[in-house]
Amino acid sequence: MKTQVSFITNAALKQAALQKAKRQGITLKAFLNFCLQSFLDNKIELGIVSKEEPLILEQLDESEITPELAAEAKKYYEMSKEEFINS
Repeated sequence: MKTQVSFITNAALKQAALQKAKRQGITLKAFLNFCLQSFLDNKIELGIVSKEEPLILEQLDESEITPELAAEAKKYYEMSKEEFINS
C-alpha cells in the first residue's frame, strides 16, 4: 500500500535539494524515501547537540567528570520528555 507525504518547506531549500539530487542522479522522492528507510533501519540517527556543551557525558574521561557535571547530567536523565523540551 502506498501513501503520500506532504509538508511545507522553504522554496529555495526545495529547489537546492532538487538540483543537488539531480546532479547525483537521483530524484528528490527517492532520496527522501531512502532517508525514511535509513532512519527506520537505524542507519541514521537524529539528536540534539548543545553548542554550549558539545560533549555528552559518555564522551568524557572519568577524570573529567566533576561532581557538578555529574549532578547536571543526572538532572537531565531524570527529566520527562515534556520537562526537557520546556527547560
